[in-house]
Amino acid sequence: MKNYDTNQVGDHLDNKEAMVQEPQMQSEVEGYSMVTNNQFHILIDNSTDRLHTEQALIKSEGLYADLVLNQIAGVYRILIENPNSNQTIWKTITHEFVSDRFCDIIGIEKSVASKMPATIILDSIHPDDRWGFVQANDEANLTLTPFSWEGRIVTNNITKWVRFDSNPRKLDDASIRWTGVVIEITRQKQVEELLNRNSNRLMRINDCLSSLGADSDVNINRLTALCGELLNATSAVYNRFANGILLAAGKWQVPDNFQEAGLWEGHLCYDVIRNDKDKADTIRHLGETNYARTDPNVLSYGLQTYCGQVVRSEGKPIGSLCVVYDHDFQLSDEDQRIIGIIGSAIGNEDDRKFRGEALRASESKLKDLNATKDKFFSIIAHDLKGPFNGIMGLSEILKEDAHNLGIPMIIEYAEMIHSSAFQSHQLLDHLLSWARMQEGKISFDPKPNLLHPIVGEVILLFLDIADHKKITIVNQVPIQTIVVADTEMLKTILRNLISNATKFTNANGKVSIKASTGDLGVEIVVADSGNGIGAADINKLFKVDVAFSTRGTENEKGTGLGLILCKEFVEKHGGNISAESIHHEGSRFKFTLPYNLNR
Repeated sequence: MKNYDTNQVGDHLDNKEAMVQEPQMQSEVEGYSMVTNNQFHILIDNSTDRLHTEQALIKSEGLYADLVLNQIAGVYRILIENPNSNQTIWKTITHEFVSDRFCDIIGIEKSVASKMPATIILDSIHPDDRWGFVQANDEANLTLTPFSWEGRIVTNNITKWVRFDSNPRKLDDASIRWTGVVIEITRQKQVEELLNRNSNRLMRINDCLSSLGADSDVNINRLTALCGELLNATSAVYNRFANGILLAAGKWQVPDNFQEAGLWEGHLCYDVIRNDKDKADTIRHLGETNYARTDPNVLSYGLQTYCGQVVRSEGKPIGSLCVVYDHDFQLSDEDQRIIGIIGSAIGNEDDRKFRGEALRASESKLKDLNATKDKFFSIIAHDLKGPFNGIMGLSEILKEDAHNLGIPMIIEYAEMIHSSAFQSHQLLDHLLSWARMQEGKISFDPKPNLLHPIVGEVILLFLDIADHKKITIVNQVPIQTIVVADTEMLKTILRNLISNATKFTNANGKVSIKASTGDLGVEIVVADSGNGIGAADINKLFKVDVAFSTRGTENEKGTGLGLILCKEFVEKHGGNISAESIHHEGSRFKFTLPYNLNR
């Protein structure tokens, strides 16, 4: 801001007054011009002296215009004829000079200012600031020290901030002449207020962040409340988006009937999440927008203004922090910066929350897995012990008494040994596959596959068994059905399910494989007309820590691991597997393979 030398302005006003106070009258006196005004008479040489005078006058007028007329400050000069410390002094103060800019700032007509006493200035001072203004004036009068004062004036019902700077000078007759300037500083004060306000808001945010505790849910609610308070909102909400639902994870001053969870479609917060902008979205006059129709909160709570900031976790949009108003409100750039800072803090809290939950879930899963493995290996040891005992017993008989056994008996024992060895090999093979799956050592290469030929290839493996048991295996998968899957894992799943179906289906029964497509993926069903599974045993399927294996219609023995492998492989594809069965009426095993894999 430009500094003004009030002494220089005062001196120039004195000179200017002497030279241009009144229109001049000229007369000729023996080769001289006589310039007359109401204060003095000057005789000027008609040639050189007149030219010098005119040049000085032009120069003086230029300086006057520069110092007084063309400045953003208003210039004034007042005379106090009887100075004292009483407020009645203002009734006797007269304006000797006021510039146009002074009148603009104070809000008075120039013609009025020249006729009215200085009380017209005093009356314009804001009532809350008037006493300080009077005290500062009195002190300057008594001490004859420079007067400087900042405060508010009210003109035409508009409040302005101004600054007065004046120099009081005592004259020979004991009166005091004040020469000074006044400048409007409303904009500067607004900037200062904004800076102070933002500084205070940032300090509050810092204090809140430094005092957050271990509970992320509590922290998120505190941050949401802080956002609402700092932005003078009607309400504030942090909506987290998950599984197609907007859930209010943080809220402040919400109505009693506020719905904390709802579908996303048409909601303001969902659009903020979907748009994923760095800067907050502000929407005013909500009642006149489509949101009055699509977002039930707009009309239910009489919302007029909405401001929403996307919240990210690990760089991905997961929610929206919003403030709402039941009146029209224009948020400033700094307001939007505040909501952005708090939105980032909430994102950090959500990160910490999810990491903590994932860590706790991982620890719990590890404990469960260790306990499951202990029980699982106990079951496997028991299941392996049976076949090996059979092999050892039968081989012992052959070793000790083969020469006394007939060929038919030896063949029967050999078949029994082979069956036990095959069962043990199958069990170990499944165990090895399961162990490799747990360690992540099985390759996983999903790609589009035609399902029908893969099902046909697997069925070929069971044709001999089907012929032996007089079972029909039907491939009812539509020819053009495509699945996204690891081919070898898919074959393993189908082998195990079709093997179980043929094992538990009686003679002249039927096994069918079907598939249907949906929006998210393909559902595959392996159904049989066999013995079925009792209701009490359905819940034992797919569990590692439960020993469940039954014999087939021809006393076939299973490993108990086949369905567990199926579950692991299906879930690796992001799908799920389940069973439906009625005892003695057959079973249906169905699993899904999504198009969009969640690896």
